[in-house]
Amino acid sequence: MIVRRIEELRPAAKGKVKAHSYFSWAKERFNGGDVSYLAPGQSTWVADMAQPAGNMHFCGEHLATSARGLEGAMESAERAVLEVLGV
Repeated sequence: MIVRRIEELRPAAKGKVKAHSYFSWAKERFNGGDVSYLAPGQSTWVADMAQPAGNMHFCGEHLATSARGLEGAMESAERAVLEVLGV
């Protein structure tokens, strides 16, 4: 499905993209899905962890304020991009 979608979006890729492998973090024995959880009281330091250090800006689902998982990663990435752009 993913290869087909890439080929739809980029016709020049037709026949050039092949699926290499698939990995499920949710099924990984020691990971359990790889989603960060904050215990009560821990959310108070998320804003401090997200502060830039010089030219280095931080993002990741563990630094999101309204969502977890992929949505949280995208939320914090957008914040970091806006910081870099000075918006």
